[in-house]
Amino acid sequence: MLDSAAGFGSTYADGERLGGRGACEIFSFHATKPFAVGEGGALVSRDPRLVEHAYKFQNFGLVQTRESIQLGMNGKLSEISAAIGLRQLVGLDRRLASRRKVLECYRTGMADAGVRFQDNANVASLCFASACCTSADHKAAVLGSLRRHAIEARDYYNPPQHRHPYFVTNAELVESTDLAVTADICSRIVSLPVHDHMAPDDVARVVAAVQEAEVRGE
Repeated sequence: MLDSAAGFGSTYADGERLGGRGACEIFSFHATKPFAVGEGGALVSRDPRLVEHAYKFQNFGLVQTRESIQLGMNGKLSEISAAIGLRQLVGLDRRLASRRKVLECYRTGMADAGVRFQDNANVASLCFASACCTSADHKAAVLGSLRRHAIEARDYYNPPQHRHPYFVTNAELVESTDLAVTADICSRIVSLPVHDHMAPDDVARVVAAVQEAEVRGE
């Protein structure tokens, strides 16, 4: 199972769209995602039995005779959300291209600012642009500089999942807590703002704020 929550519209490095690999892929259509319907999501799979099982599960486990033959819940997408989603499909590639242009501006403008972006981020749908700072202190400086300039950014993925209280207190659910690389990367990631209609001046403000953090050496 692949968690592709924010990945609708993304492609793999070979150009194939997300959704066809693994036993299944899960997409979120929450309001914060590039393809948003308000709330909801989708399960995508090449396994017809899994799709049938999931379809029944999201409708109380019912079959056509209105009998429940398996465990289920009310997980149906509302008609209003579905209508929004159909409209969102119009121009989706254009909007994703706009987001990727913002990323490239960040990548170019911050080349000497001590932050790095994933090599394949240019094929992502980009809820935001994840930048990896040189250290946790550098990350704090970047976030501080952005706040001073009234630019909202996020400290996503920190702490990493295995350090969330539930998994700490239920250690049997975690195969290993010796995840030094994960912890290090999560301590250095900052999520920079990206949206469909981001103006060049706004992109420049973000770049300048990140550059300022490096110059100040906070």
